[in-house]
Amino acid sequence: MERIGLIDIKDLRKIYSMGKVDVHALRGIDLKIEKGEFVALMGPSGSGKSTLLNMIGLLDTPTSGGIVVDGIDVSFLNDNQRADFRLKKMGFVFQFFSLLMELNSLENVALPMIMDERKYDRASLLLELVGIGDRADHYPSELSGGQQQRVAIARALANEPAILLADEPTANLDTESSNQIVELFRELNGNGQTIIMVTHEHELGEKADRIIRIKDGRVV
Repeated sequence: MERIGLIDIKDLRKIYSMGKVDVHALRGIDLKIEKGEFVALMGPSGSGKSTLLNMIGLLDTPTSGGIVVDGIDVSFLNDNQRADFRLKKMGFVFQFFSLLMELNSLENVALPMIMDERKYDRASLLLELVGIGDRADHYPSELSGGQQQRVAIARALANEPAILLADEPTANLDTESSNQIVELFRELNGNGQTIIMVTHEHELGEKADRIIRIKDGRVV
């Protein structure tokens, strides 16, 4: 089956000014990611892989270059448009689970669906999808690290994002939980979800469809 281009990045550059010193985080990235791909961004610490993920997720703005996501040139969006685009098109999973401790699993997953009258029904289905439907009424403090990350993944899927972005999603998990989370990503990808994952763990990266290696701000 032919895949459709979802992300098109051209000559993407990011420079951070640290006082009198300019730090070149990205040095001309050219990259295409297709709809339905599971991509792993890999590279040493400081290589620019998380910066690239943040650019794709509109969490940061490029110094120069272009990013087209799902047919939209996001380089020219203002702050409100970027926030709206993120909400509709992106789901985020981070190494720190970022769950609200005063909410149970169901409430955490329902949070992004604030305007949806059936948000709790969908949240319940998503918890079943990620394998912890029986933990809906549990609070984060009552869950293991792997279970908390599953709740975070369910929350990231709440608004049916075109792209799931994961930044070191297994960094705070043990080996067994890490493997389970990546296998969950593979299952989601098998159902058509586009996933871009930053990881420094080679064994986990190999489970993706494609590894994109970043070094010194460039694709190698």
